[in-house]
Amino acid sequence: MNELKTEILKALNIYGDHSVYDTKCKINVTNNDVLITYGQMYESPVLNFASLVKLSELFGTQDIDVDDYGYSGCESCDYGSDYGHEISIKNITKNIEEVNNLKNKDICE
Repeated sequence: MNELKTEILKALNIYGDHSVYDTKCKINVTNNDVLITYGQMYESPVLNFASLVKLSELFGTQDIDVDDYGYSGCESCDYGSDYGHEISIKNITKNIEEVNNLKNKDICE
């Protein structure tokens, strides 16, 4: 397993079986910018300051922005919903080669 992938999952506190809430964590890379889309069904996963500090250390930048998103599912049970965060990390200076190996992948798989 890619070491950076493991460290990102640790920073976001993603462990074990992700099928319960259909957790997803996708990475898109453009130049020296990274967009991590991190979400799941029913409720938004927890994203705290400590996680952002770890991501800052992993990518060598403090230029991080977080946007929340939410899409409802079934009216009665919310199945198929998607709630989460888009974490935009700009001007990365560390782990650039490893980031390019994760480009456009779902790292929760």
